Amino acid sequence: MSSELEVQNIVYFNEKFKEIVHNIVQNRKQANLTQDQLSKIINVDRRKIISLEAGRFDLITLLKASDLLGIKIILSFEIE
Repeated sequence: MSSELEVQNIVYFNEKFKEIVHNIVQNRKQANLTQDQLSKIINVDRRKIISLEAGRFDLITLLKASDLLGIKIILSFEIE
């Protein structure tokens, strides 16, 4: 059973993920890049970009695209 804090963390993560993906899409379009062009530049399959922009989590693709498009992401993990 999930604690209230775990649920809040999941909700927070999902909100931040959606915000980052939105920024990736906006910055990609502002840079006049297609999904195909972006995928070739960051060396991932085009389907990874399509999936990411559709809301499917892929950390490697997210970080590569964000880095290329100038989106700063700070990751923080805690292990108990």
